[in-house]
Amino acid sequence: LPPKLKSLIGLEGEAIFAGMGEKFQIWEPKKYESELKLLQDDFSKLTGKANPFYLIDNMIEK
Repeated sequence: LPPKLKSLIGLEGEAIFAGMGEKFQIWEPKKYESELKLLQDDFSKLTGKANPFYLIDNMIEK
């Protein structure tokens, strides 16, 4: 990213580009990892098919 853009969004050093489809977000790596961990912790509290990772886990195992 250009320095001017990094300064505008308060980013120093590296960035993570995370997205899907036509949209993406630019994250500071430590903040991204922290938010991802919170999301995974929330999903881990769900059991069985209520957990969206259930389908992914079962597809990978096969």
